[in-house]
Amino acid sequence: RDASVAEALRLGRDYGNPGDYDCHFPGINARMSELHATLGLWSLARLDERIDRRAALVRTFQDTVAGIPGLRYPTLGGDDVSTYKDLTLIVDPEAFGLTVPELTAALKAEGIDSRRYYFPPIHRQKAYAHLGPSRDLPVTDDIAERVITPPLWSHMTDEDVRRVGEAVVRIHEQAAEVRAALR
Repeated sequence: RDASVAEALRLGRDYGNPGDYDCHFPGINARMSELHATLGLWSLARLDERIDRRAALVRTFQDTVAGIPGLRYPTLGGDDVSTYKDLTLIVDPEAFGLTVPELTAALKAEGIDSRRYYFPPIHRQKAYAHLGPSRDLPVTDDIAERVITPPLWSHMTDEDVRRVGEAVVRIHEQAAEVRAALR
């Protein structure tokens, strides 16, 4: 609702060009093609359905690993709804029996790809080092060390998700053997 911000965004999406090719600032080419706009509108029409599906897949995973110590999930506030873009786990290595890098390696050995999104946290990334010294954010650093994201996509079957959860359960149950094999 700020006219100057709206104008800056309009200019920025077209290389900072106000129309006379005398660019006011470095911008990007962020115009959307008609095809991409059509796909975007089609996607929005099915958004609630996809969010519901992803939430069901997350519940299937959570049910599969229920009772395994050392696993928790980001929490939602009262009326918040997650799109579950990712299935994020926060691992307590003492309770689970393995660190996140060890769990990642064990999942890989099971043929299951995972990611360590949010690691390193932004204030530790090289891309932002030029902004000055990193701030002391101990909670962020702690959580970032313990986050892993197993696979989740809208077209996974319940069985796919159960297979991932069952692998996590097996890995936990064999944590000592996994750790020994990794060393």
